[in-house]
Amino acid sequence: MHKPREKLWLLFLIIPALLARLYFAAQLPHPGHGDPGFYYTIIESITSGRGLEINYIWHYLTAPNAVTHPGADYWMVFASMLMSIPYFVFRNLFSILVLSSLFGVGIALLAYRFTQAYTSSKFVAFLVLFYLLFEPALFDFSISVDAPVYYVFFVILALFLMIQGNENPKYFVWAGAVTGLAHLTRQDAILLAPTLLLTILLAPFPFKTRLRWMSLALGAYVLVLLPMLVYNVQNFGALLPPGPSRVAFATEHEQVYVYSTDLSLESYLALGWRAILKQKLLTGLANLKIAYRQLGLFATLFVGIAFAELVFSPARRTLWRKYLPVLVFFVLEFLFYTLVATVVSTHGSYGKAILTTLPFFILFAFDALSRHIPHKLVATLLTAALIFPPLLTTYPNAQGKIAFHTEIAQEMQDLAATLQNRVEPREDDDIILMTRAPWEVHITTGYRTIMVPYESLDVIYEVAQRYGANYILLPIPSRPALDDFRETSENDPRFQFIVQVQNSNLKIYRIVPDAP
Repeated sequence: MHKPREKLWLLFLIIPALLARLYFAAQLPHPGHGDPGFYYTIIESITSGRGLEINYIWHYLTAPNAVTHPGADYWMVFASMLMSIPYFVFRNLFSILVLSSLFGVGIALLAYRFTQAYTSSKFVAFLVLFYLLFEPALFDFSISVDAPVYYVFFVILALFLMIQGNENPKYFVWAGAVTGLAHLTRQDAILLAPTLLLTILLAPFPFKTRLRWMSLALGAYVLVLLPMLVYNVQNFGALLPPGPSRVAFATEHEQVYVYSTDLSLESYLALGWRAILKQKLLTGLANLKIAYRQLGLFATLFVGIAFAELVFSPARRTLWRKYLPVLVFFVLEFLFYTLVATVVSTHGSYGKAILTTLPFFILFAFDALSRHIPHKLVATLLTAALIFPPLLTTYPNAQGKIAFHTEIAQEMQDLAATLQNRVEPREDDDIILMTRAPWEVHITTGYRTIMVPYESLDVIYEVAQRYGANYILLPIPSRPALDDFRETSENDPRFQFIVQVQNSNLKIYRIVPDAP
């Protein structure tokens, strides 16, 4: 394909994909719940000159001394640093989403670029580009104040540089640096480090040369991480954020929000080996299902063919180094989310992680299909079967996202109005709300918030006393201690009903300090 025509086709695909993202981004009224809310508050904190500080507590794994505390004790913050750049200039949510949209399109363009390492077919390259421009999950994260779209970009760039390093070892150093950027974006990118070292170890160079490049690549990785390591030591007394290490010993997802409950190897082993092995097995099967659903039947089939060729086809066997980093990283992530981060795995974490190898797997599938199905009509039908079923969900998923965020925004606005009009007037700093949604409540109301811990009612009250919370928002799902709170509060002097939020089922109760 001639270069001018190729550029026209690229623009023909990229511009509509970018405009589609911006169309939905312009409609997003609120950052959202959980992760996006966290990243947004970090953005606000950075651009207001307060660094990485947050005015709420969403977990107690590190037991912060006060509600306002260093925020990088669990989630990584590099994505927020990137998103803070447009926000600093324009001060609106849309500017952040423009950057995320550009990174989303950048993932597809980067994948288009590295198809050249596997096939000379421009048809395959454009199929990969088209698929990734409109793939539902990547499209969704492109219009989110969230880390995955940045994480996926850095991971696939690091993996591509590792593959290029087999031809020019200087790329290994760049791969180390980009691995550092990916790690600054999400915790599980640490798995790129052993992937990189193994790739260099098996590279086609003399042993001493490989050792030298391993040292340089590892040095680049650590150098990029150095500011984060210093920050962690200064604020938490550890090289890595201390929160996630305790989650490995949780037995259910809501234990991420425990306060006094012990999460340790000893408490975890108390489950018994049979229960532990059953949990790991079921999680592993669930993760396989997530991976299968992400790829679909035809992509899974042709990815399997591509890897089988590396074993059984002498002509393809020589290409194994181009597939090695992708396969190693995929296996490491699967094992990590099955055996270590078991509890958070099926609550979205593994679904985000699998997106890092998706661009490669889609490329492998299209390449295998084009080589093994010479009949154009059959190949076209199979390609359509591979592409269109997942892409048909992109538009309705985006519509659902807008509707969900609109619902959050409206409920939070009603809450803010009720607090302003019906709760006893006082200085903002005197109101601290206890809630299951500390992120969005803080973003909209401006009040400090703390998470309702996954504990007994007595411990919930103890936490409220420690951090000065004087109001609690109910109902709260997944908190058994609060299931019958309406009846409980009638005879409990520690809690007093104040008002129900207009147009909502939320109720505001006052937490009475030092109640008998």
